[in-house]
Amino acid sequence: MLKNMDTEDFNVVLVSPRNYFLFTPLLPSAAERRVSIPEAEALKVDPHNKQVTIADLSDNKGDVNNMTIPYNILVYAVGADTQTHSCFLKERPDAEKLRERVMDCIESAAFPDQSEEEVDHLMHVNDLRSWYPELANKLKITFVEALPNVLPIFSRELIQHTESTFKEQNIEVLAKTMVKEVKDKTVVVKNDKGQIEELPYGLLVWAAGNVSRPITRDLMAQLPQHQKNRRGLLVDDYLRLLGVNDIYAIGDCTATSYAPTAQVATQQGRYLARLLGQLAKKEELEKRLAELRGERSGLPEGPEGKAKNNAEEIESVVKQLNKASKIRPFHYSHQGSLAYIGSDKAIADLPFLSTPVSSYFLR
Repeated sequence: MLKNMDTEDFNVVLVSPRNYFLFTPLLPSAAERRVSIPEAEALKVDPHNKQVTIADLSDNKGDVNNMTIPYNILVYAVGADTQTHSCFLKERPDAEKLRERVMDCIESAAFPDQSEEEVDHLMHVNDLRSWYPELANKLKITFVEALPNVLPIFSRELIQHTESTFKEQNIEVLAKTMVKEVKDKTVVVKNDKGQIEELPYGLLVWAAGNVSRPITRDLMAQLPQHQKNRRGLLVDDYLRLLGVNDIYAIGDCTATSYAPTAQVATQQGRYLARLLGQLAKKEELEKRLAELRGERSGLPEGPEGKAKNNAEEIESVVKQLNKASKIRPFHYSHQGSLAYIGSDKAIADLPFLSTPVSSYFLR
């Protein structure tokens, strides 16, 4: 959004608990723009007094570690939490934690005199053959999917390719199977025949949906007449939060018909940059029109001279103002889907190609 926004028109304050974003480093791209970036976490939004309360939640805090920031326009993009206490993949530290947990499982399974039952439990999670040859054949990965197929948004050809790739990697896919309960060492699942099964695990990775963050739930509670969807914030066709006129919300924190993907959020950010630029231009033109009309009232009537020039400029500004006032709603344009399926492989479903693509990531 910042890349497409003219920060000459706005005094931008970006609040984030991290000084980077995945894939696109934040600070280098913002260094040449007029953007203030406090590394802090937003705790509360007050839509009535137009304030955001932020706090430094890091281990090394200064004497001043919380404050309240006023705003004229707020772009709310806090994302969502994951509905689990298991491992998940959302931020960079999650991947680091997952790698550490996998190695813990492997090393615990390799501990001398470990029972076969406990080894099976720990290894129900990297080529192990060079590190732990005695455990390589014990590794078991199970993919539990409630729908009939994995990656249902992709074409049938790519689904079949993914399932065959999983099979080559000895990954078992349990389709049409729902997780009913997660225990300390087992997962209780139910298949489409109604049968209950308990699967042992050493590491559980969860990817079954999001839940609103506490700050989002608090914001919804302050607008009870308009925010009634438990999945997230409701916005209009212009991404404006229902119930207020000066808050825009994008990404996973909203409850829309769009998929919670980076592609959607990126297009929403670009749209908001254009919309805010249009609003700034509209405000500038309104001020100029008021000035011109004020000047005209003090000019003598006549077809020539300053009065004529003033009338022509007023007409020009009115035309520009009418154009700037025509704000189009947000429209999402799907550019395709990409999924990593392991072993440096990926699949891509791109609308500009006649056939789906199976490709490889660069090592």
